[in-house]
Amino acid sequence: AIFTDLDECLLSDPQQLPSLIKLIRAQHKVATFGIATGRRLDSALSMIKRHHICEPHVLITSCGTAIHYAPDLTEDTSWTRHIEKQWTPRVIRRLLGPLPGLKIQPATEQSQFKISYYIDPAKAPSLQQINQLLHQEEQSANVIMSFGQYLDVLPLRASKGLALRYVATRWDIPLDRILVI
Repeated sequence: AIFTDLDECLLSDPQQLPSLIKLIRAQHKVATFGIATGRRLDSALSMIKRHHICEPHVLITSCGTAIHYAPDLTEDTSWTRHIEKQWTPRVIRRLLGPLPGLKIQPATEQSQFKISYYIDPAKAPSLQQINQLLHQEEQSANVIMSFGQYLDVLPLRASKGLALRYVATRWDIPLDRILVI
């Protein structure tokens, strides 16, 4: 199996992308191809279409909070049930909303299991302080900062890596047979 991020890996070298897509298409029947991205499903599908990337067998989206399978983009509801345990987004928004240096992103960037903020690291508390605050308030959350300007808060059981391990177990793919890019 080959799993790749969309923006930082697959689309990072536009001149090499056609060669990689050709290779993935040639191996599509014998190797599992997956994309794991922080993007929402609709945004990921738009980028896949725009760059003529072959349909992945597995699409892990929204920072690992959703898993969909080809050919019909069937959502894995078992994963959803697994990650929703102890997830209280309303409480997390209440706790993080007043913090300096954090600004909630537009509704289009939010999902049921992902609360997204813009972060100004010069003004905002450190990730350690944010995690400490959430822990003190008994919130089970996974806090991820990307590109030095985005902060995503996910259920504790959710991440791209955990979602990939879940798929590997479900599809009986040994971890040593997975290339993650």
